[in-house]
Amino acid sequence: MGNIMKALLILVFISQSFSLFSSKIDRAFEALYRYDYYGAKELFKKLEIKEPVASPYGQSLIYGRNDNPFFNLDSAYFYISKAEESFLNQGESKKEDLLELKIDSSAIQSWKDTIDKKAYNLALKTNTLNSFQKFIDLHRDAEQIKAAKMIRNEIAFQEAKEKNSARSYKEFLDLYPNASQLYEAKNRYEERLFIEYTASKEILEYTNFIKNYPNSPYVKASEDSIYSKTVELKTQESYYSFIKKYPNNHNVEEAWRNVYNLYIMEYSPQKIIQFRIDYPDYPFLDELVEDLKLAQKEFFPFRENNLFGFMDEAGEVLIEAKYEAVEEFSEGLALVIKDGKVGYINKVEDIIIPFDYEDGESFLNGAAIVAKNDKYGLINRNNDAIVSIKYDLVGNFYSGLAVVANDIAYGFVNKNGEELIPLKLEYASDFENNYALIEVDSGKGMINTLGATVIAPIYTWLEPFNEYGISRAKNDTAYGLLDKNGSQILPFEYDRIGFFSEGLAVVSKNGKYGYVNTKGEFVIDLKFDFIDQVMVWGEMRNGKAKFYRDNKYGIIDSLGKEVFPAIFQDVGDYKKEEWVAVKKREKWGYSNSNLRLMIPYKYDFAQSFLNGYGLVKMEDGFNFINEKEERIFAQSIESIQKVDTLYIIESKNLKGIINSKIEAVLEVEYDVIEEYNSTYFKLIKDGSISYWNKINGNIVSKNPND
Repeated sequence: MGNIMKALLILVFISQSFSLFSSKIDRAFEALYRYDYYGAKELFKKLEIKEPVASPYGQSLIYGRNDNPFFNLDSAYFYISKAEESFLNQGESKKEDLLELKIDSSAIQSWKDTIDKKAYNLALKTNTLNSFQKFIDLHRDAEQIKAAKMIRNEIAFQEAKEKNSARSYKEFLDLYPNASQLYEAKNRYEERLFIEYTASKEILEYTNFIKNYPNSPYVKASEDSIYSKTVELKTQESYYSFIKKYPNNHNVEEAWRNVYNLYIMEYSPQKIIQFRIDYPDYPFLDELVEDLKLAQKEFFPFRENNLFGFMDEAGEVLIEAKYEAVEEFSEGLALVIKDGKVGYINKVEDIIIPFDYEDGESFLNGAAIVAKNDKYGLINRNNDAIVSIKYDLVGNFYSGLAVVANDIAYGFVNKNGEELIPLKLEYASDFENNYALIEVDSGKGMINTLGATVIAPIYTWLEPFNEYGISRAKNDTAYGLLDKNGSQILPFEYDRIGFFSEGLAVVSKNGKYGYVNTKGEFVIDLKFDFIDQVMVWGEMRNGKAKFYRDNKYGIIDSLGKEVFPAIFQDVGDYKKEEWVAVKKREKWGYSNSNLRLMIPYKYDFAQSFLNGYGLVKMEDGFNFINEKEERIFAQSIESIQKVDTLYIIESKNLKGIINSKIEAVLEVEYDVIEEYNSTYFKLIKDGSISYWNKINGNIVSKNPND
């Protein structure tokens, strides 16, 4: 009985204690609902041990409301997390008691979500890296965590970009390895690392960068910088020095090709062979052998379907007809036009100079004139602008200098593009034999390649020095002769002076003319009657010249001795063993060297015999005759043009070629015949292009089987 009473007393005590405790937690929530935050907070605080769920839950409610002085979302999150953790450890009976306080897992989660949302909104409002990082660190399982990380990463990346340093990007990469900006940040890091490491742009910096960061995407850029700085002069020597010093640089191949191109500026098979000897370590030997073969091979332009290509001497196509226009190969390169742009190819059709130019000319003396935006300059085989494309006029290099002009004046540049002779001249010609004509306000003169005046600019007319080193000149009133020192070798007192031919030149004064030699000495006195035509036919040829006296023509030799007396109305060239064309009574005939008339005066025009044939004009046109006056050609000739020992003849608007023996070597069937080079004539017939070899007589035309 005693024990039973004791147990009952204990139960009553426990019941009373629980009732007392329950009333405290209720009062705490009642105080909370009455907005008595001070009272509620104090009660909840006292119940932390007894009520491990309800107490932190209530405190979280207080800290999570912004209508009281205790508002603190960090504390709210701390207590709701604590309540959540304790709730998991409660028994079912305790959870039923908590349910009476409207506390269960859903309520806890709902309030926790509310706190997450409030904290996220606060971070949005603050919008700083720290505010979002704080949210991420504390609210690890919030549904806003992904969005918060994205915003944090973006803010962090913007801050890194504002600092724009390798260090700022490296820190971003280390701190946020999963950021969506990772790729861009890495690229920016690599770029800034390269820029900062090579800030002084010295070769040593680039070399050390490659050594310390061999996997950097800017290794290639470093190599490019080393290359450009090492070969800044763009000389053959600088390229070769680069090759030897930086053999692993990716630009070595280009450097080798530049060495080769610069070496063969004076292009020839011999030059290619010598290059192989001078540079035995050249890595592209197969190409060198092919270049040598092609350098000795003739390439001929041909046309097909209004496009142009190149063929060989057998008519086999070497380069397909794909270009709108082409020029013949010069110094191993050919100017070609594609899509209206000018470029240059080699004989294996590599594009050596890109199609970047509006206009251009073939290579000459290692350079080519090109145009862009209506301005002209000069490039070399490496497409380096050795003369900037900024002039209104540019000439080729002669004596190492090229004439240039803007819209105001002329001057000269050297092969480094330097204006060696400033653009202050009113006019300037190309250099010829190391001298160039110039013009300034005071008149025309001559300079040498140093820009020094050789002939003072005081003349109204001046011509370049001829092969004898003599220049014809005119002052205000008369003509004279000057030497390369600017000294007079013939005073300025003559009315006209002709070209020197066979060491003699026609000189006229007061209606008379004679001949002076290259020393300015009269060999033939002023004794013949001067007419303007003397300047055309008065030159010495084969030691003879036509002369004029008393309205009649004759022939003199180089000493002034009369070979033919002046008894003719006109006379042709004189050659002792040939018949000479002579004119009387408005008709032409032929005389032998002894003045015996061999063919009567009957032709409207005649040229002296050459190799046993004479050219005459008949009623139906020109033709050649022999000594029997037999016509050589059945058809008449409308025009004739002498080219060396050959004649281009035209009949019925078609052209052919005859030789000095007046034999037809090309039938009269071509629309166009013109000299192509020293060996070939270019022929055009019905739009097709072919070439005639004047040495062996072969015709090159595109193979019809192609």
